[in-house]
Amino acid sequence: MSDVSCPTTLTDARLSAVLQHSSVRRALAWLEAHVEEVTREQIRIC
Repeated sequence: MSDVSCPTTLTDARLSAVLQHSSVRRALAWLEAHVEEVTREQIRIC
């Protein structure tokens, strides 16, 4: 059981490190804004 939790914590640490990267943060922010725009347009169509 403990063997399974070890890689996940390692992956989580790596993931958070990647998410801390400025360009990744910028890309995520752009994605969020884009998704919001698309959702707003879809709501308008409905």
